[in-house]
Amino acid sequence: MGMMLIAYSLTNIFYLSIKTKKWITLFVFCLFLSHAAVAMFSSSFSVPQFTISKDKLFHLMKIPYPNKMQGALSHSIFSRKNQDEVSNFINNNINRSTRICFYEWALVAELPVLVDRVFFPFPRCSKNDILIVGPYQKGFYTLKNTNLPYIEKYICKKNMFSNDMYTLCSINTY
Repeated sequence: MGMMLIAYSLTNIFYLSIKTKKWITLFVFCLFLSHAAVAMFSSSFSVPQFTISKDKLFHLMKIPYPNKMQGALSHSIFSRKNQDEVSNFINNNINRSTRICFYEWALVAELPVLVDRVFFPFPRCSKNDILIVGPYQKGFYTLKNTNLPYIEKYICKKNMFSNDMYTLCSINTY
């Protein structure tokens, strides 16, 4: 919302300076715009590109936040290849009536949209359903103190699918 207000205000200033032919206003506008551009691109967090390389992304994620408005991306960018692999497996190999469950807080919110299914919390599933382990429990984006060893030892009966970011397994028992 803030960026929209800033863009709207700057557009109006530019339009009024052209309409009223007050060139000093246009000069001030251009001066402000150039100052903002220099400030933005001189920051170590700015990436003036349409694509971000993996190395630059990892570099940004390692830099601590100097304040709330700067720092790494607020959401991780997961591998599209890994998402395609798991979504193809779910669509081709898992019956639509079988529930897919996530354990505790690990929602895996990016996948239900890709596979057009609802994922359920673990307590609502039975031993005939499937448990999904996602990128915050395994792989590069693993959070500290995950429950992956417990899940692998006590909950998963058999791994059905696994890649760098996702694992699908049949549920052992309750």
